[in-house]
Amino acid sequence: MALDLGSGAGGFTRRLQGMTGMDFVGVDYVVEAAQMAASFSRAGIIGYLAADSLALPFREKTFDLVSDRGCLHHIEGRKRRERYLREVHRVLRPGGNLLLVGMGERTPRRWWDRIASALFVNVSPFGSLEIERLSQGRFEHLGRKDHLAWMPLSHRFFPLRIPVNFQVHRLSARSAIGRGGGSC
Repeated sequence: MALDLGSGAGGFTRRLQGMTGMDFVGVDYVVEAAQMAASFSRAGIIGYLAADSLALPFREKTFDLVSDRGCLHHIEGRKRRERYLREVHRVLRPGGNLLLVGMGERTPRRWWDRIASALFVNVSPFGSLEIERLSQGRFEHLGRKDHLAWMPLSHRFFPLRIPVNFQVHRLSARSAIGRGGGSC
C-alpha cells in the first residue's frame, strides 16, 4: 500500500497508481483538494482525506511507499521539516521507499520569490544534504535526479515561464535508527 502526501486534486496519485499498480491513499492539508480528488477517484485508489502531514492519522509501518510531490518544500523551518521526516518514517515499513519530488536549491532565489508570490504560498527548496541532516539517520539516500522544467506563472501583462530545477530523491526507511539513537 502507498501514501501520496500533498496529493492535491489527485493527478500525481493516479499517475503513480497506474505506474506501480499499488493501492494508494492520498492526503492533502486542504479539505477541498481532497474532496476534488475523491470525485476523480478510480480503482486502486483507496481514498483521499484531509490531514496534516506532521500528524498523519495512520498506524506505524503501514506503507511500502510514500510519495511527496510538493509537500516538503512548503514546510518551513528545520524543526517542522524534521517532524515531517519523523512522521513519514513512522508510517513507512522498514525498507519502504520515500519518493521526494521538490524544487531544488539550484533554482535562483529570485525565482522562488516569484513562485511564492504568484501562488500565494511559501516555497523553500531542499537538497540532498539537508534531507540527510534532517532525517537523522532514519533514511538511506538512494539517489537523486535533477530535472529542469519551465513553470508557467501568470503575470499582470503577459504569461511568464520560469526555469525551475526539480529534484527527485529516492530514500529507503531504515529499520533501526543510525546516529541520533532512539526509535520512532
